[in-house]
Amino acid sequence: MLGDQNDMRARIKAVLPPQWFPDTTPILDGLLAGLGAGWAGLYSLLDYVKRQTRIATAADVFLDIVARDFFGSRIVRSAGQADNAFRSRILPELLRERDTRSALISALSDLTGLKPLVFEPARTTDTGGWGVALAYGAAGGWGSLALPFQCFVTALRPIGGGIANVNGYGSGSSVPSWAPGAVTARQASATYIDQNGAMQTAGPGVVRPNYVGGVLQGLLLEAASTNEVRNGNASGAGPGVLPTDWFGGGGAGVTMTVVGGGVSAGLSYVDVRFSGTATSTTTLGIQFGLQTDIAALPAQTWDYSLFPGLAAGTLSGVYAVGIQIVEYNSGMGVVAAPAITFTPTNAILTAQRQSFSFVTPAATAYLWPTWYFGVTSGAAIDATFRFAGIQVEQSSAATSYIPTSGTAATRDADAVSNTQPGTGGYGGLAPSQTAGAIEYADLVMVQAQVSDGDIDAVIAATMPVATIAWTRITN
Repeated sequence: MLGDQNDMRARIKAVLPPQWFPDTTPILDGLLAGLGAGWAGLYSLLDYVKRQTRIATAADVFLDIVARDFFGSRIVRSAGQADNAFRSRILPELLRERDTRSALISALSDLTGLKPLVFEPARTTDTGGWGVALAYGAAGGWGSLALPFQCFVTALRPIGGGIANVNGYGSGSSVPSWAPGAVTARQASATYIDQNGAMQTAGPGVVRPNYVGGVLQGLLLEAASTNEVRNGNASGAGPGVLPTDWFGGGGAGVTMTVVGGGVSAGLSYVDVRFSGTATSTTTLGIQFGLQTDIAALPAQTWDYSLFPGLAAGTLSGVYAVGIQIVEYNSGMGVVAAPAITFTPTNAILTAQRQSFSFVTPAATAYLWPTWYFGVTSGAAIDATFRFAGIQVEQSSAATSYIPTSGTAATRDADAVSNTQPGTGGYGGLAPSQTAGAIEYADLVMVQAQVSDGDIDAVIAATMPVATIAWTRITN
């Protein structure tokens, strides 16, 4: 192939005096192949650079630079949008007609793939007249010369094929009942946050609702995950006694007292009070297990989360509150200690979940989840902290809490099927939906990602100054 390693090797060999070498030259060919690899890389780079000089062939960030140069911030790549899809938005805009009715129709048609309806009350072609293209309730419309430079636009959202056998949100049923006919092959119980912010438990085989801000968004579908913290539920706590496998204490003039535990918003918790006058600036904390409880390997992605709160007192004299993972090698030497800080409050626990993900560095063998807070020397400390739902899992983000009380626990993957095909609401599922989105989606929505805001922006950019477009966006 032109420009590849073999081509470059042959070109170099062709300029060498043939009488210098025998007919078969394996050693020379190997040497020239190494030189050819470098030239092939340069040729590929030059070809790539050449393609960036034309919009039709530009790619990657250079296509974004093109859009920035021509349009500023008006046209930007949507999240995850492929080069070809982005290019199809850029090219029509370069010589886009503006300020006319046909320009508006063309711009919206290019964006959505559907021709909009445009009605101008001062345009007789739209309104019709007595005996001319007018039939009450069938053709034409009420016109008015009192509405110059105004139009009514009905823009249509993109339509795609959708997912086979999946109904849209709320379709096919007069009552949007919760997942009629939907079941999951999940063998264990799993938790979810309900519309009131309380943690609930769905038994084996029972699908879970996904509430965001108290609004039902569909099914909660997750991959399998294991909570490696042995006592995330704070079991075994009592007045003066930390939960089983938890460790910690006071210091520097500050005393730690376990006040007790309970259940709040469906979460088992323990309250721990720290009080006294700090004799030095230092950090105190609690460790959720032994240093060797959680085994890990290098280059793994993990997430650490918990539900913290401030049950009583204040943060006066406290300069930081945070969670940290201490990463050890096999010889118990520290190789990393990623952490985040936050400010606990007395709000509902489920609204205060803290988490961070991290990738284990080379030589990592164990993970030790801890909580800490810093006190300032001479400060009077009196704060009661609340702890619930400790979780460490191999994941790029925190998943629903997996309760543990003595040993690690696993939530297997949701695999949803429908016992009533064709039912409406959230229940119109294909026979074997697995972890992922269940709501209606299609290729246009995923790749083009046309939003109502995009439609409004196109209308605003196309219409002439001092013209008003009354817009209705519908499916």
